[in-house]
Amino acid sequence: MDTPRQGPVGSVLALLSSIGGHLELLAALLAQESREAGGRLLRALILLAVGLLFAGLGYIFLILGLAFLLNVLLGWPWWAITIGLALIHLGGAAFLIKRMVEFFKTPAYPSLRAELQKDFGLLGKNLNTHGQTPTP
Repeated sequence: MDTPRQGPVGSVLALLSSIGGHLELLAALLAQESREAGGRLLRALILLAVGLLFAGLGYIFLILGLAFLLNVLLGWPWWAITIGLALIHLGGAAFLIKRMVEFFKTPAYPSLRAELQKDFGLLGKNLNTHGQTPTP
């Protein structure tokens, strides 16, 4: 049977035991909340996917309705109107893809990158004066 220690060592051990128990309870709470948050995120992603599917279908039917409306009003063949609308959409998609490629070509966090390069450069100089090699 363990007897509790007396004095400062006993107090420190009791404090560390209490802190350990508290951290263990916080970890259990974090695990429980993470599971709940994961479930909520999955539900939100499913709802988003279904919503985007319905929005996409609605957009397609709207464009088809516009094509047939133009067919009735202007007398143009519906297939020519749908090809024209498809070309307009493909042009818009090409423009957006071009913009996305330009966006990803620019480096992220340019000022932070410059600061880090400057810091690593200074670190390398300091290490070289002491005969060490830098490892970035």
